Amino acid sequence: MSHPSEELAELREASDVLLQQTTEARARLRPVQARDASGEILVRLDASGQLLAVQVGFTWDQKLTKQELPVAVLEALTEARAARLEQYGTAIKDVSEEPAPRARPTATTSPVVTRFQDRLHSRGDEPAAAGELVVELLTDAEVALVEANRLLDEHSGREFTGRSGSGHVTATASGAGDLVSLDLDQDWLAGAHPASLGREITQAVLAAGERAQREGLAAALRASKLAQLAQRLTDQSVQV
Repeated sequence: MSHPSEELAELREASDVLLQQTTEARARLRPVQARDASGEILVRLDASGQLLAVQVGFTWDQKLTKQELPVAVLEALTEARAARLEQYGTAIKDVSEEPAPRARPTATTSPVVTRFQDRLHSRGDEPAAAGELVVELLTDAEVALVEANRLLDEHSGREFTGRSGSGHVTATASGAGDLVSLDLDQDWLAGAHPASLGREITQAVLAAGERAQREGLAAALRASKLAQLAQRLTDQSVQV
């Protein structure tokens, strides 16, 4: 039977290898773009998945009604995100088929290593001491998962709004940062230039997303025990 400290070391190394692989997969992502079914709305995302721009075609009002315009933006954004997800899936597959990277050496100041050394030293390197720490980490993981599920429940119904510079467009995002709806000033919309439409929609969507990022689910998870535990195991900061 392997020593508990060896099992923990294997878990840390496996976590670090996975972190390196997902980081490499993200590094291979490129900007994507997609259109709605009418072809009048183009959404562009950068390599990190952030919105770069929403472009509205010059003949949009010949193919879409004023009520259909917000829906078309949502459709194009969904298509762009789907394209990015497909790209990420391909990158993950490619990385997984390559030789796995070596786990990076644990930092000498790692909380896991320090606590192991302290406990084992105080108990004469007894397996029971290492076993206690493994149990403690597993307990921490269970508590962290319960907390993460609670945060999911708390934030599932939260919404955040953002407005364009002129206030003519209001966007609503979920706690996870996904665009939920767009509200356009109908009087302004009637005479707005397509370039202005695209710019104002982009500003509103970004504003709503930024607020959700500051106050939403991702921000809560980054401060959760789950993120702290992942950092302890990998000795690296973790993006959620």
